[in-house]
Amino acid sequence: MTTLRKPYHFLLLISALLSTAHAQQRGEIPDYKVFGEAQNQHEAKQIARLVSDYQSSWKELNAKKLIALHTSDTELTNAFARMFQDSKTLETFLENRLFPQFENMFSETQTLTIKPISLRYLGNDAAVIHLYTEFQTDPSKPEIIRRTHFHLVAQQIGSTWKIAHTSIMDPR
Repeated sequence: MTTLRKPYHFLLLISALLSTAHAQQRGEIPDYKVFGEAQNQHEAKQIARLVSDYQSSWKELNAKKLIALHTSDTELTNAFARMFQDSKTLETFLENRLFPQFENMFSETQTLTIKPISLRYLGNDAAVIHLYTEFQTDPSKPEIIRRTHFHLVAQQIGSTWKIAHTSIMDPR
């Protein structure tokens, strides 16, 4: 019985390796994609506005504007696995630690530009938004680009959309 399984496992492995399934190569960003549909045009515009405001808040390094987009009990895990579980603590971190560091890193020629990868509607009151940014961390090594991914879980609260959860990934 054992001898019959080994050739079967080998063939299964070979067929998996030779399959035509396509995955992006490391470093490759797929075209923007929307999964599911908004309930209506108003909802689609609200989520687009949330994304736009999120992008501009980061570009401006504006902690107050960014926090206003979050629920009061928002959760965020940053790229270094540091976790925050409310908007006040997160705002303090952004204002006093993260954004001052970023201000020193960026110049007039380089700003933090966040671009969308995908939007996934989950029912009628939640959505997952996948964004990313690329930037240089060392001006003496312009060929080294750092990419960071943002995964946002947006929640509809009444007639507004807010960010309830964020996970930031920094593959190095």
